[in-house]
Amino acid sequence: MIRVTSHSTRGLSFKRLQRQGQALVEFAIISFVLSAIVAGLLGILVLALGSFQNNIAAENAGRLLDKELSSELTGSSAKDVYMALKDGGFYNEEYLVLSEQQFFDKAFLSTLPQINQLLLPSFIHDTDHELFRYPGTLVTNAEGDNTILVPLLPDFDSGFVTGISRARELNTNAYPSADNWVAPVSIMATGDPTPSKFKIVICYPSQPGSLIQYKVLRDAQGEVIQQSPVEADDSALSLGDLPASYSLGNNVPETNKSPASSGLYGLGELYAYQMSVRPYRLVFESGSIFALSE
Repeated sequence: MIRVTSHSTRGLSFKRLQRQGQALVEFAIISFVLSAIVAGLLGILVLALGSFQNNIAAENAGRLLDKELSSELTGSSAKDVYMALKDGGFYNEEYLVLSEQQFFDKAFLSTLPQINQLLLPSFIHDTDHELFRYPGTLVTNAEGDNTILVPLLPDFDSGFVTGISRARELNTNAYPSADNWVAPVSIMATGDPTPSKFKIVICYPSQPGSLIQYKVLRDAQGEVIQQSPVEADDSALSLGDLPASYSLGNNVPETNKSPASSGLYGLGELYAYQMSVRPYRLVFESGSIFALSE
């Protein structure tokens, strides 16, 4: 018969409790790592879906406009063609901002211009203004209507090249645009010898709430030597003048833990590293060439 002394029992109990404590610590660490991985994957998925969705919208918009606008616009400026989109009932920048009642009214949505309908899946809920709108900066146009412009931020990955000079689908002749601003839907000449062809460009700013924007410093060989989170500070931004006839709306400056698309410029903020930081941001550009009617 084997006897277990009380001293041995206490020793076994202590080891069992110690092991249970280790298991809890291991579980906490694994949970944290898995949460970070899942958040990162979701952020990447949001970016991928945004790019895919934007490509579809631009392609469909180009098909919609092909051979539909008057040939009298041949040789016209991008501004004239942009204005013709509204006159022809294809697009109206006023409908980039909708009230909550309008957004949930299917009958109303069915009456929107067709290009505006293509953009509806990209709308966000602006809790600061109780609106549904296209992501970007809330501004006012020449008619006094609310609409959206997309700010083009400096390149945080060492280059610090600003605005349209970094864009692939845009050039300085796009309308409406400025050095660091572009409309969600803009028109530009293609540079094609045929003056009856234009390009419609749709820009979509994607800002996943689970990813953080970093400022990266590289050496001459392109290797990363330093990176730091970009602090959320609207007052420190220098974006230059808006396109002609646009002005900033009555926007709410960012507040601690505000949504990822709020603030003065719609750039949002997250709270990390014991400070307010910018969410990671990519502006997707998709263009589609269309011809005027013959």
